[in-house]
Amino acid sequence: MTIMFGLAESVVAPLVRAIAGAELTTSEVEDCFARASWTGIAEPGDRTAGELVAALGAATALTTVVEHWSVERTGKPSRRPGRPFRSRRSRRRPTAGCRG
Repeated sequence: MTIMFGLAESVVAPLVRAIAGAELTTSEVEDCFARASWTGIAEPGDRTAGELVAALGAATALTTVVEHWSVERTGKPSRRPGRPFRSRRSRRRPTAGCRG
């Protein structure tokens, strides 16, 4: 069983494909699901979430939050010196068009 963001791919993929298109590849399903998830995690105009998604891609950025990656594992510094992703990302944990 393949796991995608802590959920079985066999559960997630059919739901995403039903909305976004049956022809989506697995990586496109992941990206679509991650982008949809970010709409519920981040507030409109949330610069931190936007920076994280821009730096890592929607799917990897969501994985960093779901799996509680360390800053070292994330491997990307903040665009704003002195404010690492981790310190700003931690507030998203409780609240844990597809192609972007």
